[in-house]
Amino acid sequence: MCNLAGWVGSIDRKHVESLLLQSCGTFNDDATGVALHLGSKISILKAPMSASQFIDGRWRKWYGEKASKVLGGLIHTRLATNGSPKDNRNNHPHVSLQGSILVHKGIIQSETHYEAKSACDSEQLLHALDAKGLKEGVASCSGWASIAYISSKDPHKIWLYSSSGNIDLYVNNGYTLFATSILVGFGKPLIHLTAGQWIGISLSDRRFTWGPETKLLQPIVPTYFSYFNNSGQNWNWYH
Repeated sequence: MCNLAGWVGSIDRKHVESLLLQSCGTFNDDATGVALHLGSKISILKAPMSASQFIDGRWRKWYGEKASKVLGGLIHTRLATNGSPKDNRNNHPHVSLQGSILVHKGIIQSETHYEAKSACDSEQLLHALDAKGLKEGVASCSGWASIAYISSKDPHKIWLYSSSGNIDLYVNNGYTLFATSILVGFGKPLIHLTAGQWIGISLSDRRFTWGPETKLLQPIVPTYFSYFNNSGQNWNWYH
């Protein structure tokens, strides 16, 4: 299953790489992606490969060129369900035309079909959030989801949501981490996100904002489940 993670604050490259490797489980190695918030813009690097291959590839040079400006970031490791990872448009993070960013763990069906660049269900969720906001965007979908979202309307805050309550937040001196997997080496979680609750983390001062409570998503039973194995080395990055 996919995993997501991220951070706000000052963190060194080795800690980010630890997040990447701990997020990459036994199966979710079809694709890896990172979004770096640089204050005035967000830069994304993603590729159809495992986290370890990603780190050994362009990651270190790419991150090193931007490290001094990084305010926070989003991480995603993917087990592909909808949309082949060979087409990098299907991999996370997803970017909307408005400039919002999303990483997502789960399976989603939206009541409205939005024009999309990818075949990934997560992009439909991104468009629903952009069109309807946090509460109504999630309420208009069925399935289950853990989400990290940066809205183009509020670009200096990372919003987190989980319909199953499986996001933990770790607060340390200088940085705050979040993850859907259990992290080792970062202390004990300070906050376990309640199912159906939104929480925002300011990129400027790491303060928390509690968002609207959202009803839990209606479960779905997929009639078709597609699985794609990773066999590509195509890179895609945005500046």
